[in-house]
Amino acid sequence: MPEGDSVLQLSNRLQFMEGRRVTSSSLRVPRYATVRFDGLVCEEVWPYGKHLFMDFGGELILHTHLKMEGTWAIHYAGDRWRKPGHSARVVLQMENAPRDIELVGHWLGHVGVFPTREFEQRMAHLGPDILAPEWEEGGFEEAVRRIAEWAAAKGYTDRIEALGFIDGGVSLDWLGQAGCRVVNLLAKGSLKHCREQLRRTPQEHLCDIRATIGGAVARGMKVNVYLEDWSNGMQDSPGYVYTILDGLADAPVQRFMCPDTLGILDPYATERFCRDMVTRYPQLRFDFHAHNDYDLAVANTAAAVKAGFHGVHVTINGLGERAGNAPLSSTVAVLHDRLHCLTGIDETKINHVSRMVETYTGIRLSLIHI
Repeated sequence: MPEGDSVLQLSNRLQFMEGRRVTSSSLRVPRYATVRFDGLVCEEVWPYGKHLFMDFGGELILHTHLKMEGTWAIHYAGDRWRKPGHSARVVLQMENAPRDIELVGHWLGHVGVFPTREFEQRMAHLGPDILAPEWEEGGFEEAVRRIAEWAAAKGYTDRIEALGFIDGGVSLDWLGQAGCRVVNLLAKGSLKHCREQLRRTPQEHLCDIRATIGGAVARGMKVNVYLEDWSNGMQDSPGYVYTILDGLADAPVQRFMCPDTLGILDPYATERFCRDMVTRYPQLRFDFHAHNDYDLAVANTAAAVKAGFHGVHVTINGLGERAGNAPLSSTVAVLHDRLHCLTGIDETKINHVSRMVETYTGIRLSLIHI
């Protein structure tokens, strides 16, 4: 799924729309098939997290979300489309000389239209946009600092883990200044990600990881390593995974986090991959991080624990990327009742926490989950 930074870049590409009049429009979704923006001037185009908004005439807002497959194409009106016509959900033609410009939203996961005056009310549940200018000017650091201060006052400093990057120490510096003492270092867990995203060889990436770990330790921070795309790595390039772990086995790493980043696993593969890790590296501590694309996140988490993994990642109400993550409530029930694990979690408190998260996010659980 495109991340917020991708939508921000898309918004930047579409800034040319502002001040131009719509000469033709078509919303190819049943609910809004009769809505037209013809004759209205585009007042503003802006992102909000992974959402994209366009304000026409100060009257109507077009709200779209790319979800997994969405994309926007920009070309001159009359040019042949590069994607099939049946995939179009929004078609906008903007005035331009000598030829109008046409924008086509293909395979958009969400299309909505509402009055401009209702924006604040409808979008309040999204929370702050961390890519907004006010966050770029220190808002994100301030939020992390407040969390770290609260944790320090409660004696929970070592329980607050912040994502850090292999970026020459930039993220380590500001995390340290914010008061964080545990960093989850994002590394690549598959050869594909290492080569195609970082443009690095496995050995180069390994050297970068070790250097960043050294930098964190020098700043008095504890380090966990998050092996992004680990499940694909174990499936398609296990030798790469072993190379990285062989090279980090003696490093001061507290935990190695093994995520099913794209939600590709089933319980059988999960148990096989996790058991292989525990067998090869009995001295290391491993966590499993499930995604729920196949509705198997809880089953996969249980399989990881059965294979000998030491920790699992869950979220309140299963909230997370795409289809979500393993929900705390179901995972704890399975660990307690089926695997007879001790977690230290009081199940009687889960419902209260779940309802509180519902209140803050605006995302309600169905009665079946109560």
